[in-house]
Amino acid sequence: MSRTLLRLVTVLGLILLVTALTIGGSLLPTREPAAARPVDPDGRTVTICPAAPTISVASTTAWGSLGVREVGQEGLRTIPTGTGSVLTDNAAPMLMVAEGRQNQASAASAFAREPAGPSRGLGLARCGTPATSLWFTGLVSNPDDPVLGLRSEVVLINPDEGQAEIDLVLFGPSGVQTAAGTRGIAVPARSVRTVALESLFTRPDPIGVEVRANRGRVAAVVRQHVSAGVQPTGTDWQVSSTAPAGTQVVPGVPGGPGPRTLVLSNPNQRRTTATIEVLGPQGVFSPADAASIDINAESTASVSLTAGLGGEPGAVRVVADQPLVAAVVARSAENGPDADVAIQPASVTVSGIGIAALAAAPGVTGDVLVTNGGDAEVVVPLTADGADGGELAATELVVPPGATAGWRLEAMAEIASVRLDAPEGSRLWAGVVVSSSADPVGGLATSPLSVPERQQGGGIEPDFDPGAGR
Repeated sequence: MSRTLLRLVTVLGLILLVTALTIGGSLLPTREPAAARPVDPDGRTVTICPAAPTISVASTTAWGSLGVREVGQEGLRTIPTGTGSVLTDNAAPMLMVAEGRQNQASAASAFAREPAGPSRGLGLARCGTPATSLWFTGLVSNPDDPVLGLRSEVVLINPDEGQAEIDLVLFGPSGVQTAAGTRGIAVPARSVRTVALESLFTRPDPIGVEVRANRGRVAAVVRQHVSAGVQPTGTDWQVSSTAPAGTQVVPGVPGGPGPRTLVLSNPNQRRTTATIEVLGPQGVFSPADAASIDINAESTASVSLTAGLGGEPGAVRVVADQPLVAAVVARSAENGPDADVAIQPASVTVSGIGIAALAAAPGVTGDVLVTNGGDAEVVVPLTADGADGGELAATELVVPPGATAGWRLEAMAEIASVRLDAPEGSRLWAGVVVSSSADPVGGLATSPLSVPERQQGGGIEPDFDPGAGR
């Protein structure tokens, strides 16, 4: 056979072999890849809840791990993921550890309903994370007033193995307020220390406070008490505000009777003027007699919003050329034996999901208030889940631009959590209000929604290419 003919036969053989392999391969059955577990984002979140009769934990996914223990105790108790859990009779603050995807899909709240005694009223608090700087405003130390006695306690919780050293920086009506006992407060490892403002000073005007850690870190919450003479009338927890900013939004301001007061702290060394807007059910407006307020340097000022709100729920937006701290103090009635108190701080926007972990009681009504700071109408999916993780109710709340809309939940005895799924590109704030008229005191409490850290490249569902590796 000639060399040319041999090359031709070889080439034809290779062509036939490749063709056969191609046809044969296409006839072979393809095998779909097995369903894979979503990739858990790296990370670990520690959340601290104040001591409360009831602590509610909400988990919106089954991935990752979740555990709780008392601050100062060893060993975590596992919390079933993808469900709600209700912890009762908590004599000490509770520490919740969320790992993997749970650090972006779980939250906890403290809840109290006391018909009598020094903690009379409704209380609700979003559980928070330890930090080196936490901000509050609207604290008062005036316990002996015969008509409206107010007193505030700063609860410092150190979850770590080392001692924390804390300064309380007080911003009064006329500048930074000095008081013995506010600097170098030692909080031993894995312990709690409560500082009553009445042990430091007494005055009727609200103040702002920065909880500043010089060593270590702490979680902090304020316990507010109201009394008429010696008779306790109401109480609530106050969680920290967002850090000082030129624009602050206080969501979830409750409707109904009773006074509403905006309190602003200016921690800067320059005086500023803040403009005030209400984002209510009918849209944005400037409240009557409260369209603006002057705040001196390193000072705290307040203004009544009662007339401007007119009993309607909503959110309050504050804009200034200096970073401010903001909160709204609400009472369920005018001064007297039925005046419970609720304090709502400025909060961050809901990005991704927002969670309100609720442990409620018969006769308690809940209102989820969602505010749309964007320029277009938004349809917001909301779900309410029971303790077993099953859906109890759901809605798609239509929120016009610059307005606040609410979702009322009457059957609060069954609800463990509420979840908000923010549409992509929306600009939303949200809070929850709980109220009761069944108790001797007209109970009222508020809290912002918990907004877990937004996923940064983790927690994604992996995509698979069936043809890869062939």
